[in-house]
Amino acid sequence: MAGATRLSLVFYVSPVVATLGGWLLLGESLSAMTVADFGVIVVGFGIIGAPELAPLARRSRHRLRAWVREHGYDGGDVLRSGH
Repeated sequence: MAGATRLSLVFYVSPVVATLGGWLLLGESLSAMTVADFGVIVVGFGIIGAPELAPLARRSRHRLRAWVREHGYDGGDVLRSGH
C-alpha cells in the first residue's frame, strides 16, 4: 500500500476514535447506525489493504480518468471557489 493511501486512512479512523472516546469517557450513546458505520469503515480498510484487489482499483481509477477527459469535467464551481 502506498504511503499516501495509508496516511489518508487516518481521516477515516479519527471519527471512530472520537465517537468511541465520547461513549467510553462521557457516556454518550451509540446507535445501531453508528455501529454499522464502523463496520463499513472496517470493511473499507480490508478492501483497501487487500493486494488482490489492487488491479481492480487501478482499472477503476483509469476508467474514471478516461471519463473525466472524455466529458471535460473540471471539478465544477465548488473546486474553483475553493470550498
